[in-house]
Formats: sequence, structure tokens, C-alpha cells
Amino acid sequence: MLEKLIFVIFCQIVCLSTAFATDTLDGIWRVEGHPVWIEVKTQDSITIGKVKRHDLKPNSVGTTLLRSLKAVEGEESRSQAEVYADRLKRYTDVQLSLVEPTLEIEAKVGFMTHIVKWRRANDFSD
Repeated sequence: MLEKLIFVIFCQIVCLSTAFATDTLDGIWRVEGHPVWIEVKTQDSITIGKVKRHDLKPNSVGTTLLRSLKAVEGEESRSQAEVYADRLKRYTDVQLSLVEPTLEIEAKVGFMTHIVKWRRANDFSD
């Protein structure tokens, strides 16, 4: 009986941490140093980020940039996801760290680590 109770509590904690990690990312983000805006939405427990404005590559609007978001167990402000890497022409695994109003996205490619920062935005304007 105690084992079942512990299992139920564990499942609730995992569900709550996943909901926190995904819901807090919802909104509009601007890629620091680039004229790119991404809208992150969670629907039916699935979080995706799509390009909503890209001043240098307007044809990329609508592209899914962020997908497969999962909370990192025991760390409220960290998540794992996949981000589309244009240079690689494929999705790559990343670590996300949220320190409001900045989201740091860390990707490891070979021996290199690349960090991109997104900042919360109020809308899709400059």
C-alpha cells in the first residue's frame, strides 16, 4: 500500500514539473542579436516553437524550430528539447535554462558547445 502511494506521489510530481517547464515557456521570444521572433505554445501537453517573424529569411516563417520539450527531473528551470539547426539541416538535442526573461539554449555539436539566448518579447515588433 505504501509503495503504491509513493508511486502515485512520484507520478504527480513528474507531471507537475513537466507542466511547469512547458507552460512557463509559452509566449513570444526574440533571438538575441537577430531579427527573429518565435512563438512557443503548449497544447495537449505538447510544446512547440514556430518562427513567426524572420526579417532576413521571411520564407522560414511557420517553420517549427523547437519541439520534443521535456522537463529535467528535479530542476524546475531546465528542460531538454530539440531545436532545428539550419546549418546542420536537422534537429539537434539541446538543454534549455530559463532565467526570466532569458532562455538559454545550449547545443553540443562534437566538441563544441553553442549557446543561443532568446528574450521574452511583448509582440512581434522591434
